Amino acid sequence: MQNQPRKECRLICPVCKGKTRTRVQEDTVLVNFPLFCPKCKAVTRVHYVRENMQRFLGEEYARRSEEG
Repeated sequence: MQNQPRKECRLICPVCKGKTRTRVQEDTVLVNFPLFCPKCKAVTRVHYVRENMQRFLGEEYARRSEEG
């Protein structure tokens, strides 16, 4: 019996809707995860369960780069 490859996708930034570098598989569960977006430089706490992502309703950690 061979191992079948799992479906893998990238998380989308809830702020700018750009792709992040974080990859998840179909059985991944993230709770209160600090998701960093290299495009808009924001860090947002998210919950992710079975291809359903929600922003953390508590404190949001949005950080913009002040360089350049």
